[in-house]
Amino acid sequence: KCIPNLIEETPYQGAKSFSEKGALKLFEKGQAVISQVKADGTYRNAIIRGGEVELISRQGEVSTLTGAKFLDELSGFDDCVLNGELTIDGYKRTIANGMVNSIMDIVEKAGERGEEETLKKINAFEGKHGPMADAFSRLRFTVWDMITVDEYFAAKSDVEYHIRFNSLKKMLGLQGCVQIDLVETRFIRTYEEAMEHFLDTQSRGLEGTIIKSSH
Repeated sequence: KCIPNLIEETPYQGAKSFSEKGALKLFEKGQAVISQVKADGTYRNAIIRGGEVELISRQGEVSTLTGAKFLDELSGFDDCVLNGELTIDGYKRTIANGMVNSIMDIVEKAGERGEEETLKKINAFEGKHGPMADAFSRLRFTVWDMITVDEYFAAKSDVEYHIRFNSLKKMLGLQGCVQIDLVETRFIRTYEEAMEHFLDTQSRGLEGTIIKSSH
C-alpha cells in the first residue's frame, strides 16, 4: 500500500477528517477494521540504522533529544522506521508538547547560544516544569507503525498494515521497553463498535480515535 506523501520533505501518512459515509465504507468488505487512539502528541519518525537513531519531524527536520531513555531503548531495535509521537509521562499532552519543543530548542541551540544563555533557558524551563533531567526520563514514544528503511525512503510499503502492526507488537514485546509503547488499538467489525471506542476515549479525556483498514 502506498503511504501518501503529504509533506514534501518526508513521507507521512495523514488522517482524513471524520465522515460517517467514509467510515461506513471501511466496514463494507466484512474485514476487521482497526480503531486506534488519536492522541495529540509531538509526531516523529524514528529511523534506526545500525543502532543509531534519527528522529525526524513531519517537515523532515532532525530532532535532538540526546540522553532520553526511549532513545537508548530504540538503539536496540533492528533497522527499521517507526511512526509515533512523543509525550511526557505525568503531563497533559497540550503541556507536554510545549515541554518537548522547549527541550529540543535548548539542546539543539546550545552551541550557538553558549553556556550562559543555555543555562538561562534551562533555569526558565526548570522554574516552570521542574528538573529537565526528570522530563528527559519521562519522555515516552508511542508508536503505531513499523516499516523498513527502504520502504520509508521509497514512501511505499506493499505489506498490509495488520501484518506490519503485528510485527511491531512482537518487536516491542521482545525488547521489553519501558518508555516506548504501542498505541491503544482495537480490531473491530462494526460501525457501532467504532463509535463505542470513540466515546470511551472521550470519557477518559482523550482526543478521540482513528479508524483504518487493516489491509
